[in-house]
Amino acid sequence: MAKHLTREQVQQMISEYRQGDSSGILAARYGVTHKAILGLLKRRDIPRRPQGPARTMPLDESVFDNITEESAYWAGFLMADGCISYQDGHSPCISVELSSEDQAHLERFRVFLKSGHKITSCSRTDSFSTKPKARYQVRSKHLVSALSQFGITASKSASGYVRQLDANRHFWRGLVDGDGCLFMAKGKYPSLRLCGTEPLLMQFRSFVLALRPSAAVSIGRGPGIFRLWCDTRTSRNVARCLYQNCSVYLPRKKTIADDW
Repeated sequence: MAKHLTREQVQQMISEYRQGDSSGILAARYGVTHKAILGLLKRRDIPRRPQGPARTMPLDESVFDNITEESAYWAGFLMADGCISYQDGHSPCISVELSSEDQAHLERFRVFLKSGHKITSCSRTDSFSTKPKARYQVRSKHLVSALSQFGITASKSASGYVRQLDANRHFWRGLVDGDGCLFMAKGKYPSLRLCGTEPLLMQFRSFVLALRPSAAVSIGRGPGIFRLWCDTRTSRNVARCLYQNCSVYLPRKKTIADDW
């Protein structure tokens, strides 16, 4: 356990257990074994909660069975910011963790799923600071199976590419809202950047070229990930395509696209 978790992570994990997260969920979240979690709780003299009957929470597991604007968008967002994990004896888990400033967007996702599962607060410590986060997670074999048809799997961050939705602007808007950046280069040039796997970015490049065959779209390798960037005119055209006349989006990015 000590090799995997810092003191701050241990304290956070204990807090999350006391707030109601199960030892199984915590094991999957922190990348340690279920036994290690139970051992830590025992060493800290933290009483285990009695096991009761399984809780039934509202959840619409059919939301990704058909392709709609909303399902395509959230598939793109999960391709960017979602995590799928497995644990023996449990249904697979879908989790999304965002900056606390984007908690309202997690609430939109929860409403889309018609879910009663709560959004929780947590924090993450990197080399520079501790940042407040909002986390939502749900277990569902059916949802994970439905997402896999689009290429959204537990291994998507290593070799992921999208299936069925590669020409769907709502999917790409979800991906840009999750892993993209809209900004003014040098304070005056609209610029779109996107991170992801090389196959996925090649698919996005094809989508952009279908919009504007003369588009300038470059893909290069950054630290541990591939990056795509567009020239100013292309960035404007893509932003117009993705964000015009849409009903689901990350507000702060749509505001930038509308300004362009």
